[in-house]
Amino acid sequence: MLREKYTATKSWATRHPRRFFWYVIGSVVGLLLLVQLFYPAGTLLPFSTIEKIPVGGLSKKEATKKLDETFTSSKIAVYFKESDTAFFKASPSDIGIAASNKDRIEAVSYPWFLRLVPTSLWWGHVFTDDVTSLSYNRDSQRQADFMTKTFGETCSLEVRNATAEVKNKEIKAVEAFSGGNCDFNKLNSKLSNVKPTVQGARIDITGTEIKPTITTAQAEKLVSHVTDVIDGGIKVDDGKDKHTIPKELLRSWLDFGVVDTKLDYSFSVDRSASYLGERIASKVEKPAGITKVTLLDFSEGKRDEGESGVAFNRSKMLSSIKTSLEKNEGTVDVQVDAIAPNVTYTRTDSPADEKLSTLIKQFAASHSGTYGVSLRDVSGHRNASYRAGTVYTTASTYKMFVAYSTLLRVETGEWQWGDSINGGRDLTQCFQDMIQLSDNECAVALLKKISVKALTDEAHAIGAKNTSFLVSNDIKSTPEDESLLLGLLYSKQILRDQANRDIWINAMKKNVYRQGIPKGIPSATVADKVGFLDAYLHDAAIVYSPKGNYVLVIITEGSSWGNIAELASQIETLRTK
Repeated sequence: MLREKYTATKSWATRHPRRFFWYVIGSVVGLLLLVQLFYPAGTLLPFSTIEKIPVGGLSKKEATKKLDETFTSSKIAVYFKESDTAFFKASPSDIGIAASNKDRIEAVSYPWFLRLVPTSLWWGHVFTDDVTSLSYNRDSQRQADFMTKTFGETCSLEVRNATAEVKNKEIKAVEAFSGGNCDFNKLNSKLSNVKPTVQGARIDITGTEIKPTITTAQAEKLVSHVTDVIDGGIKVDDGKDKHTIPKELLRSWLDFGVVDTKLDYSFSVDRSASYLGERIASKVEKPAGITKVTLLDFSEGKRDEGESGVAFNRSKMLSSIKTSLEKNEGTVDVQVDAIAPNVTYTRTDSPADEKLSTLIKQFAASHSGTYGVSLRDVSGHRNASYRAGTVYTTASTYKMFVAYSTLLRVETGEWQWGDSINGGRDLTQCFQDMIQLSDNECAVALLKKISVKALTDEAHAIGAKNTSFLVSNDIKSTPEDESLLLGLLYSKQILRDQANRDIWINAMKKNVYRQGIPKGIPSATVADKVGFLDAYLHDAAIVYSPKGNYVLVIITEGSSWGNIAELASQIETLRTK
């Protein structure tokens, strides 16, 4: 039966093809009209755009939200005329401009007469897009605040070079902006009248332009290059095993900066510390041993050498990673440094020289003031002292301990000679002024930077047990402690780098206050540090005598520079007999 009906229909369509064609067309058109007549009034037509933003098929509420979000993220760019780089960019809200797309979207409709036109559902948006423009609300005070904060009163803006950053695990270029100067009032007027669209706006101004030295295109080129070179990660060979540092981790370590006027990249020592410490340093590092040295005074006797250690060098490692990536080598060796053994000293002092000790005692008894003296012969084992263990107020001789702690921090890399310290003076200048001129401001600035506890601990660590910076409103030491410090400096038993020892000793040789020990021994080169405060007059010196070198510290209260010079002269004379 069905076969018969199909045959009958086919026969009719075959016999009346034209009529069949129009029946089909009519059915399709009828269906289209039915769809168009009942198309929701609150939904935008397919393929609709507002300011080139696709909103087809969205509800009016959804379209409004999308356009509002796009407007909020848009930028008003200000250019010097004929410039291809923006002077600056700001969002509309930065300058107090708010706008809503609700009215313009509500005005969009699918009119009844178009609904009756077949296929208008697909092309009717041509007549409905952008039927109204944005209306704005302006906050003049916000614009005024923006202008003042951004340009001051001269309409000047610093040039901003392009750079790069890692954002959401991707490397992105950060756009450059021109700097320069313009007419404040004219720019303000243009911003007051600008009508940004969802796509933003461009304003052209006249003025003096300063172009960035690193352009956005250069930053984008570097970003493309860096992305390519680290894409495959890199393998690290620690001598026992190989493992790959993934590209996502390498990206998180990236820093970008200008090197010799060129944008370049490096890897952060801080951000890589945890990973490199756990995965590499823990496998290769080995603590240094201990070298034991026995001393007579400051001369070395027996030495038992300890084993060298191994330290992972993170900075060199990161530099090697970059080099290997650039060369497309794929694998990098672990970078390590040898660590010299720690040195411990066992010191024995020679017996006191009776003649020298008697001389000092008799001088103290026959001259005004009180005295504390420590003489350590660093070449001939002729030592002498008088009240050398008595604690005194240091006056400015404390600056020798500050010098020692300062150089410790230079040697560890914690401080750099170019670091700013006081009144525009860097560490190099402050160190020289503190020792040569006995400058108090630099000394106090360094003391505070180091801390009184650290200074005291570091003095005690070298054997200066009676030296303290912790006494309220005072600093205490003894002639014995100060002569120990200078003896260790002379005999190279403190500090690792001879260049740093030379900086300290040469600064003392240039000390401008020469009325004490240097005046009493004119035949010798004297490197000294004086201290004078109220009734205190002190002189602590390394004496480079033709008859043998020695350390001499003379601490006095109620005496004079003349007496200090005379005592030094008598000691030198007796030593040479």
